Amino acid sequence: FIMDPKAAPYAPRVNFSSLDQNVYYNTNNSEYSVKVKIFTPVLDTQKNYFLASTINTNTVIFKDKNSNVIETSAINYSSAANEITCGTIQPLIVDEKYYLWLKCGVSGIKNSMGASLVNTRPTEFSDEIIIEYTLHDAANTPPNVSCLTPSIYTNCGFNAELTVDKNFGFWSTNGANFVQFSTPGTNIFIDPAATNSQGKVILKFFGSNGTVSATNEAEYRLNFTAPVITQIGGSNISNSVNFTVNLYVNEQYGYWSTNGTTWQVFSSNTITVYTNTPFLLTYAQDVYGNCTSTNSNNYVWTEGPKVTISPSVNYYTNQALTVHLSVDKNYGYFCTNGFGAGPYHQFDTNGIDLLLDKDETGNIIVTYYGSNDDSYTPIKFVMYNFNKETPNIYISSGPATNYVTNESFTVSLVSWVNYGYWATNGGAGFSSWTQFGGFIPAWVPITLGGSSKSNILAYFALDQYGNNSGTNYVVYSMPVTNASPQVAISSPLENAVFNELGSITINAAATDDNTVTNVSFWYKVGAESEVLISSDTASPYSAVIAAAPAGNVQLIARAYDNDGAVSADSIVNITVYPVPAAHWAFDEGSGSTAYDSMSNFHGSITNAVFTTGRVNSALSFNGSNSMVELTTNTGISSNLAFCGWIKPSQASSSQGRIIGSAFYSNDTAALQRGWYLGNLNESNDNISFAVYSGSGASNMITLSNFFSAYNDNWVHVAGVFRPAEYISIYTNGILAISNTADITQIAYNNTIKLRLGARADTLSDYFTGLLDDWRLYDKTVSVNQLAQIAAAAPGAASNQAPIAEVTASITGGYAPLAVTFSAADSDSDGIIISRVWKVNGTVMAENCRAFTNIFDAGTYQVTYTVKDNNNSETVSTAGITAELRLAAPSGLSGRSVSTTKIALTWNDTAKEDGYFIYRGAEENSSSAEKIGIVLANVTNYNDESVMPGTLYWYWLQAFTVKDVSSISAGMLAPESLKGSSLLSAPVKILAEKPPQDFSCVSAGRITRVTENAKYVITNVPEGTEAAIYTIDGRLAANMPKADRFGIIRWDMICKNGRPAGVGTHVLIMKSGGKIYKYVVIMVK
Repeated sequence: FIMDPKAAPYAPRVNFSSLDQNVYYNTNNSEYSVKVKIFTPVLDTQKNYFLASTINTNTVIFKDKNSNVIETSAINYSSAANEITCGTIQPLIVDEKYYLWLKCGVSGIKNSMGASLVNTRPTEFSDEIIIEYTLHDAANTPPNVSCLTPSIYTNCGFNAELTVDKNFGFWSTNGANFVQFSTPGTNIFIDPAATNSQGKVILKFFGSNGTVSATNEAEYRLNFTAPVITQIGGSNISNSVNFTVNLYVNEQYGYWSTNGTTWQVFSSNTITVYTNTPFLLTYAQDVYGNCTSTNSNNYVWTEGPKVTISPSVNYYTNQALTVHLSVDKNYGYFCTNGFGAGPYHQFDTNGIDLLLDKDETGNIIVTYYGSNDDSYTPIKFVMYNFNKETPNIYISSGPATNYVTNESFTVSLVSWVNYGYWATNGGAGFSSWTQFGGFIPAWVPITLGGSSKSNILAYFALDQYGNNSGTNYVVYSMPVTNASPQVAISSPLENAVFNELGSITINAAATDDNTVTNVSFWYKVGAESEVLISSDTASPYSAVIAAAPAGNVQLIARAYDNDGAVSADSIVNITVYPVPAAHWAFDEGSGSTAYDSMSNFHGSITNAVFTTGRVNSALSFNGSNSMVELTTNTGISSNLAFCGWIKPSQASSSQGRIIGSAFYSNDTAALQRGWYLGNLNESNDNISFAVYSGSGASNMITLSNFFSAYNDNWVHVAGVFRPAEYISIYTNGILAISNTADITQIAYNNTIKLRLGARADTLSDYFTGLLDDWRLYDKTVSVNQLAQIAAAAPGAASNQAPIAEVTASITGGYAPLAVTFSAADSDSDGIIISRVWKVNGTVMAENCRAFTNIFDAGTYQVTYTVKDNNNSETVSTAGITAELRLAAPSGLSGRSVSTTKIALTWNDTAKEDGYFIYRGAEENSSSAEKIGIVLANVTNYNDESVMPGTLYWYWLQAFTVKDVSSISAGMLAPESLKGSSLLSAPVKILAEKPPQDFSCVSAGRITRVTENAKYVITNVPEGTEAAIYTIDGRLAANMPKADRFGIIRWDMICKNGRPAGVGTHVLIMKSGGKIYKYVVIMVK
């Protein structure tokens, strides 16, 4: 039998388990090399080597992929490593395959015992061992080792993954020997039990293929001890008020929650546990993932007595106020002298009413809480503010009293509080109030003239507390003179369109401050003179034009009154379209005559047949012998327009193509006569319109590429001539081409008859196609009329509706409400002929883009309807709401209760939200100031800021607000005010005089009166007010306020301009809401 060497278990062989199949490049000597390890399994270390003499170029051969031998530069054998290295300096190709052949058998590589190298690959039967290599990197960079598990903190073991891109990687943990691994990589178990003294595992790694990479490392920290939370306070307790809990954690981080859903992080924290919180949960977790269990602190809350107060918000008022306190069980406690300073007063479940009556402007604070044997509620407070100052408003420039003039002018209003309001009525009822900001002048235009012979200005001021200055009135008027009448044409509307010779009815309205005697009506065509139509002496005024002249026409109305005054003209511009001199509709359908519907210009039909047209029926022309011939050339010598529909069926080639012609041709230009529209004896594709004067002069205009552009399509064509001005061609109602014209008339050869579809002077230039609805005019035809004719045909482009948009100057307010409406409108493909304004369906104005209406209380819809010349309508709307104004309060009366207090009462007004109280020093409300505000249904007020012996006038004004909650503690934000009534009738009240014995005087002072003497008061608060009164209570003088040094200096001059007299006087000073009284004796 034959023994297979592979069966020898101890035969010399290649170490395929550690085979490196890479080709390496040495940059130092430019050599490429491959390596292979060989060994003999049974031999010990001393004998396990190979004979170097058997390792040579005969037994070690390096080849390329095509089995070509590559010349080797060195074949080296390392007995220590049992490794053969084969090198070459021949250039190799990156990513190419190369092969190392090792010779086996008797002539091959032998070990130290003389045994031959054996091919141990199970599927190969060869005396050569062929090993495949690949050149990956000519630069021979070291392998790249990557750690896919970054440095982490953890409390459990895990696998760290390393990868190497080629050859070998090496790893070590905590300084142990490095362990080799190859591609694709390896997993290293990080054992929690194998940490170093710092609780870490340090993983180091590098790559090597002969060239060694840098050594990198990853650090893994392991910890198994959970953090510790320390809690001070807040264990499972019962309580009725908020309390605090202190939390600490010895390492990051701690977490707490009072609802089990939202968690807050802490390292050390003080937590407030609020009433009715059911529990407090805590736990901690460190960066290693060690977590404590959740600790729960449960709470039971006991509810203390509940105290309520009404009004319950900070409140602003200017009168005595009753505050009610109630408690649901046990007892409540309150004090009224500050923020809980005490002493507190007890009350039970019956509640208690507190009458707060501040003697001067300032505030009172009510502090309260509830308590029983087990618990108490937190202390709360409400502040009640008192303010009684009346706002001031006055005219700063312009006439401040009733004033007569014949000019309009402007006055300036100034309000020294939050807001002022003004309104003018133009001699009629007030419509709406205009608001302006405090401290900024408002400029009010006063208009006089026309029907407004007078204008009343009303104004008042309103502060945030509801104090009202009262309404002031100033009447401005002008001398009565005769005013000119006014007239306005109501129909037709501007830009209306009519046809020539039709009737036009003109309607107009006229007014006067006396009597309109008659209205005359006129018309004017272009630059011609006015023509009187007729006059009308009774309203409604009208006139009729029986036969309207063609052109741009002005309709004029002029009114006269019984004093001989004449109005300004009312003018409306209209357009009157001319009617044609001839019109051939070609709607007969059969027969040999084309009838003229306007006159007797009938035509004889030759070889043309009726067919379906653009408008009803049409005539079809064969291009060789068909035409329509009249018995005349019509003789139109001045303005001329020829228009109608054509549908050409073939382009012009070797002959002309005439649509209409009255042209006579002659080699002598002076003998050429008439006109034509079409292509005359030419082989091009143009259409021309030409007119001839008979004197050698002519005008022609040509439009290129016409017939082919509209081949087998309908097109409306017009030739228009205006003597000495222009000659034009229009297509589909649009100007296509135009030029100036210099001839003044058209001449004719009377032997020539007008033909349609052929040349007039010879039988040639026949038209091929369809003609329909042709018209001949002896007047100027406008582009609008041509557009209207073209648009009126079936299948014409659809009309675009006009556009309209309405704007209202104001959409809501109090009745009577004056609103000015304005509108913008346009029509892209026509003209607007009608404009109508309606209010709730009733026509209010016509033929205008703006109008003003005064609305009573109610809801209204205002519509603006526009109609164009094609009967398309558009409606734009605006909504208006006018509210009923409050009635002025009634029954205001009062009395002096003391020297410093006046009590007012009045009748309640329906639907109000509150009242403003005003006070003034004179009967005219212009000097009044707002001093107070009270809520709805309150009918009394105490003015506690009066001076003894002083005469006052009071007014009352009801108001409404947008939201009642905006009235807070006696204050009202100006923007919350919705509306207000007029001022009530005033009431006059004299404050009590001081007692004659002056027993109330707390101190006296004697002052010597000398020339240039000064009365000086020192050591008083800045801003202190002071006044001197005579013994019988009359005001002698107001002193300057105290300066910033606390000094008042009075020059001892009284308000009448005289020096103070000797004798006993009363000094009254006011500071910080308090009043101080002194007796002063003045001596020489």
